[in-house]
Order: sequence, then C-alpha cells, then structure tokens
Amino acid sequence: MMILLKESKIFLDTKEQKLLAISGKNPRSAIGFKQDGTFIIVTVDGREQSSVGLTLYELASFMKSIGCEYAMNLDGGSSSAIYVKGKIANSALNKEGIRVSNALTVIETTPELLAKM
Repeated sequence: MMILLKESKIFLDTKEQKLLAISGKNPRSAIGFKQDGTFIIVTVDGREQSSVGLTLYELASFMKSIGCEYAMNLDGGSSSAIYVKGKIANSALNKEGIRVSNALTVIETTPELLAKM
C-alpha cells in the first residue's frame, strides 16, 4: 500500500516507497478518509478503450478533489475490482474476478447487531 494524501497534501514518493514500476496509468483502488470520519472507496478501471486508468498522482489528485484528507492506494492492475452485494460493480479487466490474497470488506450493520457482537 502507498500513501497518497496526508493532511490534505499529496504525499507521493514512488522512489522512496520502491514503487516506480507501478507509476504509469493503470486500474487503481484506493481508500480515503474525510475530516468528518467518512471513508470513501474508489475503484478506477483501466487498460481498456473506454478507460486508460490513472497514474498514482492523478489518483491522489482525485482523492483530494473529493474531499479526502488521508488516502491510500490499495491493490491495482487486474485485481482492481469492487464487489457490491456479491457482484462486480465496475468494468474490471477480468469479468469473472480473480483470486486475491486479501480484500477490504465493508459490511452494513445496525446498532442492534453491533450490540450482539
């Protein structure tokens, strides 16, 4: 993972974070946090005619433009997919999805369910 925004400032150092190989336009996934605690998950398609993807700098700029104070780049490339209710919701490179070793899961719940946990 790579930090994109820190205290609302673009914070990218691909050389320092040893990520020069991924600096071009690619599919991307990121998570950001706004000052009020709201979090935003973004998935950007790429490597297709309708969407070429974003560079890390472009992703950082986008996250800042939608109000994030802090943001991190997650996995990218062909594993960038967002699932909503069990179905791929973006135009992922692999329409069937691919096996990955990690995932970020967001589950909607209620105060009543949380009290039982």
